[in-house]
Amino acid sequence: MTDQQQTSKSIYDTREQWLKTAAGIVCQFYLADAGYAPRPDSYNISCGFARGRQRAPVAVTPREMSAGRRNEIFIAPTLNDSREVLVALTLGLVLAQRDCKPLPEGTRKMLGLPKIAKDGAVSGGSLKFHDMIDNLLTNALAGEPYPHQPLAPAKKCATRLLRMQCADSACGYNWRVTRKFADRTTMCPGCGHDKLMIGTRADDMEAFV
Repeated sequence: MTDQQQTSKSIYDTREQWLKTAAGIVCQFYLADAGYAPRPDSYNISCGFARGRQRAPVAVTPREMSAGRRNEIFIAPTLNDSREVLVALTLGLVLAQRDCKPLPEGTRKMLGLPKIAKDGAVSGGSLKFHDMIDNLLTNALAGEPYPHQPLAPAKKCATRLLRMQCADSACGYNWRVTRKFADRTTMCPGCGHDKLMIGTRADDMEAFV
């Protein structure tokens, strides 16, 4: 993420406003000439994950899945770099125009489309395409950054489960518990024996008092 994106405040109140403006410009000045611009009333754009495609930077659903017979274009909320978002958006618009039919390699080359990895990294693409992106960012969008901050990483669970085991070798019952419930355990739930062992692994068990 650039310093501008971290500190600048966009004139766009929502990500969808920014995306809708950018989509109209990409369609009018880049995709229309090649016949790959979807009709403005044939798609919706939003920031989010499509069901079952949580890791894709862009996902498009076919019109048959929508009650309004529209393609839904989802830009992953893990993307926050304006250039990466525009690349994902352009690919989404092309897929929407084709109603999610696979994109032939010849078409990709004709449009000069780059590839975008799951983490948003962009590779390839024609000089014409990248010039269009530069012009869009600098002029059409007036340098306005994508009004989005990256998702905060999920906090790791701090709860550590302990292994408890019956000290009676004839029983050998073992189970996992938190420290809180280990302190409340007084007997083996398998045989009722009152001598227990505790540890984190099977090879480091010790007597539990």
